[in-house]
Amino acid sequence: MQSVKNVMRVSCLVSSLFVALSACQPKDVDFKALSQNAKLQSESTVDVEMKPVEKNKLVTLLIEKSFEPLHLLKAKLNSEYAQKQGLSIKINEKKISENGEFQEEIIETAVSTSNDVTVVSATKATNTKSTLSYKIVEYSVDQTTGKLLKFVIIKNNSADTKSVSLKVSEKNPKYTDDFSSETTSDYISIFAGAEESTYFVKSSRSETTNSKFDKKTYLTSESKLKIAWDGQKATLDQALKILSIDIDANRKVSKTASIHFIDLAPELTVDLGQNCMSINGKIQLNILDKNNQKITNPEFIIIADSSMSILKFQSAAAACENRAVVDYGRML
Repeated sequence: MQSVKNVMRVSCLVSSLFVALSACQPKDVDFKALSQNAKLQSESTVDVEMKPVEKNKLVTLLIEKSFEPLHLLKAKLNSEYAQKQGLSIKINEKKISENGEFQEEIIETAVSTSNDVTVVSATKATNTKSTLSYKIVEYSVDQTTGKLLKFVIIKNNSADTKSVSLKVSEKNPKYTDDFSSETTSDYISIFAGAEESTYFVKSSRSETTNSKFDKKTYLTSESKLKIAWDGQKATLDQALKILSIDIDANRKVSKTASIHFIDLAPELTVDLGQNCMSINGKIQLNILDKNNQKITNPEFIIIADSSMSILKFQSAAAACENRAVVDYGRML
């Protein structure tokens, strides 16, 4: 395959493209124009664009987040799985709506979960603690076949939810970094597609993040997966094939970024398992230029048991027994 460098018309800095740490693209590529939500970019003149390696970290986190709705669906359908994952389904008191009386269900963290994760090298370790709480807005199944029709949940705003990761250097225990995220809104829906045995998994989230070095930032993200699944509870225990993946995100204030990529035919699977989630395969980053044309020689994200690499960049996943569904330690 011809090197990217050989087809360049002008010189540019190495790593100007966030997904290619050892390659670069022509200067006329406007990546901020990629996002459909570009208007969310901060207007502050002191904002700083995220560095390529920082964007790679954010990409790996966004990919992991896109699969979290399936984890929450499985918790709703499988009480044993929910218990192993530290989640509980709580039934609130009956409430009255225009459609009559109903009982409100909440998926939430039973206890604060902690995962010790070694990342990057043996000299860095992260510890992640997180809590979550979602209201089940809609849950329906076909009474004849048992297939899921629709599952909709939203963040429970009456509960405090936060994810915090702390990194400690073994060489210098006094050196620490941290990354925290507090979700302000989250809308998740899973529903059957028009084609037989296909489902869509969609999430739209806003969150406030904070860290020692990046300070306070705001992150909005949307993800859409198309999966091959028959809608049955039992088959959630099997590896599911991902038919397409679309991720769009904007980060503003302090450290900014606009990220959008889509792969309509990824070689990708996800296995929710009983103890941890495992993502495997590869995603082609169909990055577009300002004329909405695909760039020659797109790069790939290679994923093996949730460890991700983009050329020389690597983001390691923890061992299954310690793995968080969404590991915010990837940002450290």
